[in-house]
Amino acid sequence: MSDRVGCRILVTALIVAVIMASLVALGDLSLGLALTAFVSFVASVALLPRQEVDPVLEDELGHSVLNVGDIELDRDSHRVTRNSRQVHLGPTEFRLLEFLMQSPGRVFNRAQLLDGVWGRSVYVDERTVDVHIGRLRKAMMRGNERDPVCTVRGAGYAFSDELEKIA
Repeated sequence: MSDRVGCRILVTALIVAVIMASLVALGDLSLGLALTAFVSFVASVALLPRQEVDPVLEDELGHSVLNVGDIELDRDSHRVTRNSRQVHLGPTEFRLLEFLMQSPGRVFNRAQLLDGVWGRSVYVDERTVDVHIGRLRKAMMRGNERDPVCTVRGAGYAFSDELEKIA
C-alpha cells in the first residue's frame, strides 16, 4: 500500500471517529451510524484503484501501424518515424503518442490521458501528463517541423489533425 493511500485511510478513520464522538455526545447514535456508513462508502469509492486499461490496442482491421500525416507509429516494433527520421521515445511517451494518434483532433483532458496511458491502477499526479507531453514534443520536433500535439487551454491536449491536411 502506498503512503498516499495509507494517509487517506488514516484521515478517513479520523473523520469518522470525530463524527461518531460528536454525535454520541449529542445523544443521536442512529444518525451517527448512518453518517459513518456514508463517510465509509465515500472513502472506499475514493480509494478504489482505477481499472486497468490495455495501452496497446489493435484497430478493427488488425493493423499494427498508425499513420497520421508525416508520423508513423509501429505498434509491434515500438518504433516511431517522422519524415523518414527515426524518433526515439521512452515507453510512456510512446503510449501517449499512440493514444493521441488513435483520435486525431479529439481533445483529451489530463484525467482521460492518465486513464488511457497509465491505466487506472496507478496513482499519478495529473501534472505528470504535462511533463510527458513536453518530452514527446521535444522528441518529435526537429527544425521547423510542426508540433504534433496541440494544447487546448482549459481543456487538455489533442493530436493535431492539421498534419493530415498538410502531408
